[in-house]
Amino acid sequence: MLVLVLARHAEPMSAVREGHLPLLADAENGLTVSGWGAARALAEALAGLGGECLLYASPIRRASETATCVAERLQVPIRYEASLAERSFDALPQLTGHLSRQLQEDGLLDPERSLMGEESVAQHRVRVAGWFAHLQQQLLARPDQHVIVVCHGGTIEHLLGLILHAPVAALARYYLPCDCAHFHQLSTAMLGGELAFTLDGLNRPHLHLGG
Repeated sequence: MLVLVLARHAEPMSAVREGHLPLLADAENGLTVSGWGAARALAEALAGLGGECLLYASPIRRASETATCVAERLQVPIRYEASLAERSFDALPQLTGHLSRQLQEDGLLDPERSLMGEESVAQHRVRVAGWFAHLQQQLLARPDQHVIVVCHGGTIEHLLGLILHAPVAALARYYLPCDCAHFHQLSTAMLGGELAFTLDGLNRPHLHLGG
C-alpha cells in the first residue's frame, strides 16, 4: 500500500532564539546542532518505508536542510516546491519571535485577516491547495511509489485539512500539532474511484512503517 508522509523540518535556530529579538530571515534560519541530529534520525526512520520514494520539500532553508538528510539516506533527489513554504511574513522585516507566534495564533481564529500585510491563513491555504491537486495526480499516476513531503507545521495543517475536506475556518478546532522532525503517516487507496487517505499515526518521531 502506498504511504504518504508529511514531515516537519527539524529544530531551526529560531526555536532557541529569544522571543523578543527580531525573527531570523529564512536564509539565516538553518538547523541547530540538535536539529541536524534529529533530521538524521528522521531520515533513518523514513528509510523503513522500503520501495521507491518521491521526495518533495519546501525550499526554505530549515526544510531544505532536513530534506537533504532524508535524500542522502534514501538516495533520492529532492523536488523543491515553493508552494510548500510556510506562511509568508516577508512584509514584516522587523517581526519578533513573540509577534510571529501571536500573528500565527490570531490567523487561526480569523483566517482572512492580514493586519500587517502578512500572508493570511486563507491565502496560504489557496497556495497549498494548488500544490495538493498536483500531489493527488502524482499519487494516482504512480500508485507504486511512496511520497515524502518535508515542509512546515502550518503547511502540514493545510494539507491535512484538504485531505479531511475541512474548511480553513476549522483549523483552530482540529489542529493536529506536528513537532520538529516528526511526521504524520497516511496510507492511500482507491475507494469508489477516488483517492482515499487513512491517518495511521501522528506526532511521533519513529512510526512503524513496515508491512
